[in-house]
Amino acid sequence: MPAAFYAASHFDRVEHNGHLIGLSTLCSYTSNVRGWISVCMIDEDELVYGREVELVWGEPNGGSANPTVERHSQTRIRATLSRRPFAGDKH
Repeated sequence: MPAAFYAASHFDRVEHNGHLIGLSTLCSYTSNVRGWISVCMIDEDELVYGREVELVWGEPNGGSANPTVERHSQTRIRATLSRRPFAGDKH
């Protein structure tokens, strides 16, 4: 899988019901869960484990004007808040 890094320090939106509740700072495919995980910072008042949220990956309007960044479409991805997704438990 290609790394989804399109900036030196990128941040993607984490939303619940269309409202910003946090930021994703790292995303990666892991064979442990056979899927994508994203390390996030979530507003403490909005943190509910098991809650479905949306990650807004990528930049709007096709991406950055930076010539080293590949043009891309901003994508919304369903995700579930979990403490340790790669551990296989909810604790």
